[in-house]
Amino acid sequence: MKVAIVMSRLSNGGLERVQSNLAHAFCARGVDTTVAAGRILHRQAGGFPPATAIVEIARNGPQSFPLGLYRFLDRTRPDCVFTTSNDAACLAVALKRLFFQRMRVIATHHLSLSGPLNQSRGSQRMKLLAIRAIMRGLLPAADGCVAVTQQVADDLVDQVGLDAARIRVIHNPIVGDDVERLVHHGRQFLLRVHQGDLLVEIGEHAATASPWRLCLDRSPHLFQ
Repeated sequence: MKVAIVMSRLSNGGLERVQSNLAHAFCARGVDTTVAAGRILHRQAGGFPPATAIVEIARNGPQSFPLGLYRFLDRTRPDCVFTTSNDAACLAVALKRLFFQRMRVIATHHLSLSGPLNQSRGSQRMKLLAIRAIMRGLLPAADGCVAVTQQVADDLVDQVGLDAARIRVIHNPIVGDDVERLVHHGRQFLLRVHQGDLLVEIGEHAATASPWRLCLDRSPHLFQ
């Protein structure tokens, strides 16, 4: 079996770590796994297993991603494609319907659509509205749909109109190598967190990487 993990870019972040965990699991089961990234910003990002091939398919920029993905799929003919972003999911489903009918597409969703849409203005908002319209037309044809939180799943139902029964929620926590030591010996924080405070640790500092705000108090403090 051949599996392709399609990413718009390969960098240093939580998304790459999640896909690395997925690749390790596939390789452990003898699955031929390839990562197809639009741009490779950090080749060693995420610690992918040595058996996983990493291919750059859009070296000339985002405008070359559609053709690059088509050429990659035509050359490698994977049995299943896992996507990591909304635009890549729509493109993979469209290519499946047009050229690769036997290929399965699993669309994984890591971010809500409504959050960036509500905060955007001008051309960026028009782009997101167009992506939402395309998602409504194409995502129902995906072979599977995965959301990393229940809120993301609910957002797909509300914004895209997907059937909630077709969305599988899979939480993917990142566990450090020293988790056993931390569990048994406790952990010392540099900041003293009082009752009602909220301590949030996030990876990349991106406009769309806003953590879900968990209200532990009516006026929680946010440490980032």
